[in-house]
Amino acid sequence: MLGLAIGLWFVQADGRNVLRVVYDKKWVLCLFVFLANAPDIDYLPGLLQGDLNRYHHLVTHSVTWSVLFAGGTWLFWRGWDRAVSKREATFVFLAVFSHLVADALTQDGAPPYGIMVLWPLSVEYIQAPFWVFGMMAKNDLRMLFQWSNFFVMLREIVVAMPIVLLSVWLRPWFRS
Repeated sequence: MLGLAIGLWFVQADGRNVLRVVYDKKWVLCLFVFLANAPDIDYLPGLLQGDLNRYHHLVTHSVTWSVLFAGGTWLFWRGWDRAVSKREATFVFLAVFSHLVADALTQDGAPPYGIMVLWPLSVEYIQAPFWVFGMMAKNDLRMLFQWSNFFVMLREIVVAMPIVLLSVWLRPWFRS
């Protein structure tokens, strides 16, 4: 949802119907949703070992990784489209970094609690002093499809939807 909000902020053209913009820019919006979820690529090695959380919240949940991943994505995008500017780089980074903010605000059920935001400068785990998002049961793929996880996801949508709507509503007042 945060990636969608940032993507809508990025693509929204002044005076255009937001539904038309979503249709016209669906691939760019999909890119921003992907970018906002990219730090969770650390699930893949754990999935291959049968322990989904084994590597979760490590290196890919750091500012360093966010900068490197966003920079690589931006360079790839720029190689494909020379009109891509620093503005796009900023939005790409914000989309990737939004995941770190969301995870820092999510209840963590197993130590070490939090994320290594400042890796490699520090291996200290940082967690917000309060939770906005609940904890999902996700030790393996089967657990993802439990009713308790449905309600966690529903809460995430309810919390994040105002951010999406705010990005659509505020965009015309901030020209790029």
